[in-house]
Amino acid sequence: MERMPNEFQDACYKEVLNNGLEVRIIHKPGFVSSCAYFGTPYGALDAYQIVDGKEVRIPLGSAHFLEHKLFEDEEGDILGQFTRLGANANAFTSYEQTVYYFSTAKKDLRKPLNLLLDFVQKFSVTEESVEKEKDIIVQELLSYEQIPDMRIIVEMDQCLYENHLIRYDIAGCKESVYATKLSDLKAAYEYNYHPAKMKLVILSGEDPEVLMGIIRENQKGKTFEAPKEVKRLVLPEPKKVHRKHRTLHMDVQIPKVAVAFKMDPLELNDWGRIKRELCFRYLLEASFGTCNSILQKWLDEGIVSDYFYYATDFNDDYAYLMFYNETEKVSSFLKRVRYRLRHLDPSEIPEELLERLKKKFYGQAVIALDNMEDLGLNVLKSAYMHLDYYDYLNAIRSITKEDLVACWKEFDVNNSVSVTILPEEESEISALQ
Repeated sequence: MERMPNEFQDACYKEVLNNGLEVRIIHKPGFVSSCAYFGTPYGALDAYQIVDGKEVRIPLGSAHFLEHKLFEDEEGDILGQFTRLGANANAFTSYEQTVYYFSTAKKDLRKPLNLLLDFVQKFSVTEESVEKEKDIIVQELLSYEQIPDMRIIVEMDQCLYENHLIRYDIAGCKESVYATKLSDLKAAYEYNYHPAKMKLVILSGEDPEVLMGIIRENQKGKTFEAPKEVKRLVLPEPKKVHRKHRTLHMDVQIPKVAVAFKMDPLELNDWGRIKRELCFRYLLEASFGTCNSILQKWLDEGIVSDYFYYATDFNDDYAYLMFYNETEKVSSFLKRVRYRLRHLDPSEIPEELLERLKKKFYGQAVIALDNMEDLGLNVLKSAYMHLDYYDYLNAIRSITKEDLVACWKEFDVNNSVSVTILPEEESEISALQ
């Protein structure tokens, strides 16, 4: 194993096995609990792929469908097997990845670690189980449509994008779920679950050499075909937003509103992408965060509520920033956000404020090092990007005002959409009149 140096007390190790599986172990002496995350960079946006030079389109939501089915095998429910070992297990599918994980307070990780590796690396899905699962997933999708906070994000993405697959729910849609075949799931598994494409992250107080020995022994007895060359197929996407406005009526007490700004995805290396995310994080916090008196003024005036937040989502093939709020003053909120962004000048941000923000974000990141779940997922995400998460902490402190100015030049405040959810009894919204 290679020890990866960092300025903290964490002992971090990395090893790539002969089959290509990358393992990262974070040694946490004194921690009672251990956890392991086994992931593939195969998510909802990867339904369309180029495989060995050929275009392959699998029904939307297949990554999520496959995650559901891997938890079943000939011996029964996998979650029950973890429970009997004294471990809590689960999984999730995002737009970017699928991750299977467990946590346990048991010192001996041999059995749960072997179980995690074995069930994810075995495709034992049957035609009957696929057909049985379809109604379950469709009901899940229908339930999501009734949750306003989830619905507003989906509607926002559909306003922003005309062709990009982020328009669709992670689980797909009713039509795609019913169209999914066993052969589709098997192909998705074959293309994206090869060890050479996957990462395993373990956080534990147990001896890293012992843990690595368990993994080597487990993988030694398995054979895999050569990995296929796979990359995401990205559909052509106009620069302009697909639709400017969307208004819905749902069972809410106070109107919910989201305003989002579509940006060009930039062909950046992994560090360039991280730097871009950090720059916008600083800009938004300086202009709309607790360090700015404008936030308290808006709170006092009822323009924003305690539910107000902002976020960015930057990827290789899409990028946007968004604001969410719950308020009766929808029109005022939309106008003020756009006005403030239109007049934002990064060169006017005081150096003292920038330094305070660096300390704030750096402190939050350091505190997260003792949160097993946050650290595990952050290390896994960094591994997908071929980076060391601990270097990211240093990147937080490296942002300059010149970086902020350069990033802001690409922003277009006019390329935006707004989505509002009104109480069912209301028939119109003043914000869009």
